Amino acid sequence: MFPKYMERGSHGPIVQLVIVFLLGAGCGKGLVADGMYGDVAVANMQAWQRANGISDDGGCGPETRNCMKERWGFDLELASRYLLADAPTVFFQPEGGWIRWHPAEEYADPLQSSPTSPLE
Repeated sequence: MFPKYMERGSHGPIVQLVIVFLLGAGCGKGLVADGMYGDVAVANMQAWQRANGISDDGGCGPETRNCMKERWGFDLELASRYLLADAPTVFFQPEGGWIRWHPAEEYADPLQSSPTSPLE
């Protein structure tokens, strides 16, 4: 199952898709397509969320992904399934845990409760 949220600290190929989306949507001030969902990516996401009239929490959860799909024609989950990536993506969650997910293997580890990334 595709992870529900992507918060600050997330990293990997699917994060890269979100960053490229933000760059294409004109919300990429200072943003580098490095696959890291850090402070700059969060700030740009907040700007995009405000511009689209949705909650500007900076995360990439259901409301944000729905807006991407409905208003911009970008389905993150569908795009992720076609992504040819060697590494999984780590999705940090609002409550502080993380989920590791890889589209080719269609798995998600159970929610972890680690302050560090499982890819480190």
